[in-house]
Amino acid sequence: MTDEREDGGLPTIKKRITDLGKAAYLMMHKHKILGRRDKAWWFEVQEGEESDMFNERCMEYLRSPYHDFDACLMACKKMDEWLPGDA
Repeated sequence: MTDEREDGGLPTIKKRITDLGKAAYLMMHKHKILGRRDKAWWFEVQEGEESDMFNERCMEYLRSPYHDFDACLMACKKMDEWLPGDA
């Protein structure tokens, strides 16, 4: 999705992210979040360098400790109740 700007600046693009951890990571890096609809978070970025940086940060997130933390959090959430010594 692209919106033309009246001030002659670079057009903006709306980007859809469906991963909560990635959305939070992008917010930490000051990318402009527009809101949430259904299970997606929407960001607005300018075409060009800002869009490229947004895409790079999406990939950077996968190699970051934040992604590792999110994966562990999800594993804990799915863990069945059990303690050693339970029958």
